Amino acid sequence: MKVLMINKYFYRRGGAETVFLLERSCLRKKDIEIVDFSMEHPLNLPSPHAGYFVSNTDYNKFRSNPGISFKNKISTALKLIYSIEARRRLNTILEKERPDIAHLHNIYHQISPSIIGVLKKNKVKTIMTLHDYKLICPTYVMIDRNNVICDRCKGGRFYQAAVHRCMDGSLAHSSVLSMEAYLHRWLRSYDDIDLYIAPSRFLANLMSRNSTIRKPIVVLPYGVELEKNPSTEPKDSHILFFGRMSREKGIETLIHAYEHLDRKIPLKIAGDGPLLDRLKSKYKNVDFLGYQEKASIRKLIRDAAFVVVPSEWFENFPMAVLETMSLGKPVIASDTGGIPEQIDDGKSGLLFEAGNTSALAGQMKRLLSDRELRSKLGREARKKVQEQYSLEIHCRKLIELYEKLIETPS
Repeated sequence: MKVLMINKYFYRRGGAETVFLLERSCLRKKDIEIVDFSMEHPLNLPSPHAGYFVSNTDYNKFRSNPGISFKNKISTALKLIYSIEARRRLNTILEKERPDIAHLHNIYHQISPSIIGVLKKNKVKTIMTLHDYKLICPTYVMIDRNNVICDRCKGGRFYQAAVHRCMDGSLAHSSVLSMEAYLHRWLRSYDDIDLYIAPSRFLANLMSRNSTIRKPIVVLPYGVELEKNPSTEPKDSHILFFGRMSREKGIETLIHAYEHLDRKIPLKIAGDGPLLDRLKSKYKNVDFLGYQEKASIRKLIRDAAFVVVPSEWFENFPMAVLETMSLGKPVIASDTGGIPEQIDDGKSGLLFEAGNTSALAGQMKRLLSDRELRSKLGREARKKVQEQYSLEIHCRKLIELYEKLIETPS
């Protein structure tokens, strides 16, 4: 079997990339031939197909740079909505490699849904993993510019994102995303997807109710690598957050809760993103580590008293939770989205009301003062991952989906 795997980033940037790279590695170990399609980037991992990757475009720099000419802004906005380069390069690699199936992950903007029609034209069966809410929310995350969960765009009312300036508070940026959503609905780009994968029941149910998806959505939880015999001995080195530095992640709620602790150990925050510089300048009592490689993240988890996942959006099924649980460490996480499907409150971790600073501080104090509880939660977390969320289980079920789809008549 030959599988074309598509994701716009080819390095560990966030949860979607972590899942994409884990699946790619696992499938290769199963002797499945992998063809890569992504975007050029200095941090990319090696790939024999890198020569086909689309040129690098950083939309974060584009949004934050007022010096870009109007002509360049229009050109970049059009490429964001519909990438002719991605269609051309994908067509070239399809003609050469002839994959049996294509598996799409995070394709928006730098690659764009314009490629889906190319796959259909070449008669390639196509699966797409849903990592967020892009098909029903132009800005992905279903929160408005005030960081409040919002569903104004449901039913295809994408103009609401522009009206409420949901992207950076900017009418121009928000309007581009609204136009993108309307264009691909008009083109029916997503109609050519054969099967969708959702990592949580929450995400699958929400997308089924509020989108125009016409193909099946299968719930397949993410899988995580299992380290042999990790230590669940409680440690007191630091409290840890790792992930993308963006507004929906609830990082400031965590910092404010940390400031309420009577007993303090260092708070370490690992990751990169648009909020990093502002947070570093504002909070001097926090250790901001910036982007960290996989090995460094795992060491930070092992040495932590516990990990906090304080998200304030509908998290689908965060890898940060699974990675922490797999190492036998307790997690405190917000009770939003698919997280309650991962954590049994009080048994394999602790939940708190999303955005509630005092509730989070209370759970943090509870764990800091009870080493036995930390050890117990860590053991149960590890057990749950072994039984339900191992990468081996995930990969086996993924291959079964591939084989079933390939055998299904077009």
